[in-house]
Amino acid sequence: MRNCRLLLVITMLVACHKHSYDIEPDTIRFHMPQDPILLNPVISEDAYSNIICSRIFESLIERDRKTLKMKPMIAEKWTISADHLTYTFNLRRRIVFHDMKPVTAADILFSYEMMMSDKIPNAHKKVYYKDVKSISAPDAYTVVFRMKKPYAMALEHLGGFEIIPKHIYSQGDFMKDERNLRGPVGSGPYVFNEWKTGQRVTLSRFENYWGEKPEIRK
Repeated sequence: MRNCRLLLVITMLVACHKHSYDIEPDTIRFHMPQDPILLNPVISEDAYSNIICSRIFESLIERDRKTLKMKPMIAEKWTISADHLTYTFNLRRRIVFHDMKPVTAADILFSYEMMMSDKIPNAHKKVYYKDVKSISAPDAYTVVFRMKKPYAMALEHLGGFEIIPKHIYSQGDFMKDERNLRGPVGSGPYVFNEWKTGQRVTLSRFENYWGEKPEIRK
């Protein structure tokens, strides 16, 4: 009886192992309890939307999970004035969005302006930028933030919001346009493929990604 039980367990394990590789060896699937609400990082609030958006969109900088220090992303470097009131970000010059249009300072300004717009109901994000005095772009690859007063978390927040392409999201009604809500276009390591409500959201690796490409293709 004991040997029969052992055989049953081994058979089940082998079957499960085989089934996982019948799909695709470079594809990963994970379950979410419910659909995302929408796939626009400027206005999304729920965790499930953010899980997907974090793979499609990028920010100027982000926190390194190993060192816990801020590391370059869209911005290759940055400087902070001695009085901690001016933050200057210099963008990489070879980053493109998923439609192959270049990422420039105009996109950073647009993303920030939309995030701070009175028409966008995202108070949970706006609160971190109440001490920002101005944002400007001296040239196509430089963005400058000026603060009203020093803020300990300024660097993380000024460089941490997701960047969306102006040439796409400036078309139509930002809050109602179907593509703005369900057809995300970013510059991150994964490209949006499809969203079948109640079934799946599919992403595939962006082969023209500026950084190290992930091993998982889909």
